[in-house]
Amino acid sequence: MSGDTDVRDPAFLDVMLAVVTDQVRQQRTTSDQLNSRATAIAATAGASLALLAAVARQTPQHAVSTWAVSIGAALFFAVLTSSYLLWRVRGWHMDPKPDAFWEHYRGVEPTVAKHQLVLNVLAAHKANDENLDRKLRWLRVAVTVLLAQLLFTTAALIALPHIIE
Repeated sequence: MSGDTDVRDPAFLDVMLAVVTDQVRQQRTTSDQLNSRATAIAATAGASLALLAAVARQTPQHAVSTWAVSIGAALFFAVLTSSYLLWRVRGWHMDPKPDAFWEHYRGVEPTVAKHQLVLNVLAAHKANDENLDRKLRWLRVAVTVLLAQLLFTTAALIALPHIIE
């Protein structure tokens, strides 16, 4: 893009608004996908704990199986917490608020209003990027703890049937 583009040019503003608005919509889709992953991670952790508990019930060594299920439950709650924190990141931005924008810009020249609209959507995009970064950090935590839980569960499922009184 050349440095001498007139940012108040109606054609330029139309293109910018379309591009940035599309980017914000894509961010929303990404956020929804991350929320779905959080649900799937929590469900996987729950299934892992249920499997561990079912095998532990059949182990004759009650103290060992109780410890195994307790550790599995602690890992499950860590997965659940991080998945919830991933899902919980809110504060979704899609500026401007229609009523406020209408009240403030209804008598203003259209190119000025559209320029402000582009600036508002750009600000929303930046804020949403920060929210997506937080979601991704919590996704990494949730996946890491889930992997630890799955490894522990696998080891326990292998070891528990071989424990004798």
